[in-house]
Amino acid sequence: MVLGVDLGGTNLKAAVVEPDGRIVATTSEPSLVAEGPEAAVARMTALVERLSLEHDFDAVGAAVCAPIEKETGRIAKSASLPGWVDVPVGDMLEKSMSMPVTLENDAASAILAEWWLGAGNQEPVVAGLTLGTGVGGGLVVDGKIFSGARGLAGEFGHISLADEPECTCGFSGCLGRLAGGTATGARYERLSGKELVRTDEIIRRAENGDTAAQEALETTVDYLVRGVRTIVNLLNPDVFVLCGGLSTGWGEPLAEAIGAGLKDTTFPGLDETPIRISKLGTFAGAIGAARLALDNR
Repeated sequence: MVLGVDLGGTNLKAAVVEPDGRIVATTSEPSLVAEGPEAAVARMTALVERLSLEHDFDAVGAAVCAPIEKETGRIAKSASLPGWVDVPVGDMLEKSMSMPVTLENDAASAILAEWWLGAGNQEPVVAGLTLGTGVGGGLVVDGKIFSGARGLAGEFGHISLADEPECTCGFSGCLGRLAGGTATGARYERLSGKELVRTDEIIRRAENGDTAAQEALETTVDYLVRGVRTIVNLLNPDVFVLCGGLSTGWGEPLAEAIGAGLKDTTFPGLDETPIRISKLGTFAGAIGAARLALDNR
C-alpha cells in the first residue's frame, strides 16, 4: 500500500491506496496553513505517523496547493499559502518523514487521479481544471503528469483573460481570479448586496430563482469557457476533467454549460472535446499523490 497526502488551503486530506487502485481509507482535517510551513509539515507528518499505525504502507506522495519546482522541491510563492515564500518543502518533508516522499502540485495530482481511477478513463491525453477557492490545472500524457522544464507546467489558472484584477503571480486578469470560488462569491455579493456566501449556497440560490446568483454563475461559466477553449486549442486533449468543490457542487450542468460554450466557437473536433465532472471528489488530490508514490517507490 501507499499513502497520498493533500495539503490544501483549507483541509489536509489523506488516502491509503492499494497498487490496484483500491482505496482502503480516507481522512480529512483542517490544514491550518496560516500557522506556517513548519507547523504544516509537522501536521502532515503526524497524520502519516497516525495512519502508519493502522495501515502498512511503504511510500508517501504529497500534494501541495502551490507551484513546485521539481529539481529543488521549493515553493517560490502560492496564492493559497499566504506567507509561504521560497519554502524548501521537499527537503522539509524528507527530513520529517521516515520513508520516501514524492512531491507534486495538488491540481496536477488531482488530474492524475482522474486519469487513473476517475473521469479521465486512462485516455492518452487528459487535461483539467480544479475549481476551488481559485483555479488550478494539470495535464496528464500517457499516464504521466506533464511538468515542463522546471516542474511548473499546467498552471492553467494563470491564463490571462482581462486587464484586472491583479493576481499574486504578478500579472492581472488570471482565470483563477475571475472564475474561482472567491471571485464567484464576491461577484454575487456585488450583484445582490447580500452577505458573501459559499459557492454551493450560490448554486442552491440560483436553482431557486435568485437572479443575482444566476448572473454570478453565468459570468463564472463565461470565463471558464474562455479558459477551457484556450487549453483545448493548445493541447487537443482526449478528455477535459473538472475537479474541485465548484464542479462537484454544480455537477453535470456545469460540464454541459462549458461544452455548449465550446460548440462552434473553435475548430471542428476541438469543440466536441468531452467535458467531464470528477468522479473522485475532494480526495482526488490525495489519490493522485498516492499514485505518484506508487510510481516512484
